[in-house]
Amino acid sequence: MTEPDAPPPSIPPFAAADNKVLAPTWFFILFITTLLGLGYVMRPFAADIVATFVLVALFHGTYEKILRWMGGRRWAASATTSLWIVLVVAIPVSIVGYSLVIEALAAFNASRDMLANPGGAVDLFARAKNALGTLGLHLNDEHVNRLTYRAASILSDFALAQATKALNNGVTIIVHFTIVVVMVFYLLVDGQRLKRFVFDLSPLPIEEEELLVQKFQEVSRGILVGNGVGSVLQGVFGGIAMWVVGIPAPILWGAAMTLFAFLPVVGVSLIVIPATVYLMLVGKVTTGILFFLFCMAQALFLENVVKTRLMGTQTRMHDLLVFLSVIGGLAGFGVFGLLYGPLITVSFLTLAELYRRTYRHKVAERILLRSSIMDG
Repeated sequence: MTEPDAPPPSIPPFAAADNKVLAPTWFFILFITTLLGLGYVMRPFAADIVATFVLVALFHGTYEKILRWMGGRRWAASATTSLWIVLVVAIPVSIVGYSLVIEALAAFNASRDMLANPGGAVDLFARAKNALGTLGLHLNDEHVNRLTYRAASILSDFALAQATKALNNGVTIIVHFTIVVVMVFYLLVDGQRLKRFVFDLSPLPIEEEELLVQKFQEVSRGILVGNGVGSVLQGVFGGIAMWVVGIPAPILWGAAMTLFAFLPVVGVSLIVIPATVYLMLVGKVTTGILFFLFCMAQALFLENVVKTRLMGTQTRMHDLLVFLSVIGGLAGFGVFGLLYGPLITVSFLTLAELYRRTYRHKVAERILLRSSIMDG
């Protein structure tokens, strides 16, 4: 006969009670540790993840239409939408980027050659000296020559550095864009499951969670469709105007105008005013005035009419907030700050509105209750 198994050792009641007390604390320590580890692993893809969510918010309507057209086949609809994103985003950006690199190098080389031979730019420098003289700033030929050779050296080094950087960045952009397209594909397929999972983890009421998602979608569409399209149009019209009046590298300066057009108030004037001064220095005073008036008129129209209608009233922020969020985003995150800055600002404003409507009264009630308990 086999001996019966020994009974398991009993756990003292006080030990079981201690485990029940320590279990939640230990669980949250493990949870926070693994969450930090996950954040560290995903840190190189932070920009890709944000770009993925933005593209999904922007193209989700297209995905739904393709899904209905394909009879509910999610994988096929997601693959078609991802291919459409590649055609709409990657190909135009690649063509424009290649043109910008070629034109930028040509512009830098032309500027270097001109500055390396001051005789070729003597008329321009003479006009600049006369203009500065009217302001009480006098330069002699020695100062001009020294500044000229210094500028030529700086431009030459800068052109070489930017060409190398553009080549390296081109490979990096291709890799990250491929990652984004893959994430878009899977997020379109399983986005609803991910949304339900996150909502189940969140302690917020469902209507507040939906409001945050709605604001993210509105801002994403507003920035990319409204602000983006309006800024691109300003850059296109500005580049055409520069080509008409004979300013060198119109594609390059048009792209610069597109970026600056994201800034309210100042915007394209940061490019238009120096270009106007250049035209006047080379003797095209009337052309410079007409160029300035046209660029500022189209910028005002696109900024206050087209952008407003495309973005809608719900995503509009005060111009000062937009200005600070874009500048702060650029300073903190680089080019991606054009998107991150407004997104973070709108997220804060949405949470502040939720606090004003819901949580302010609850916090006040808790403070009053705690005060009454302490007084009692």
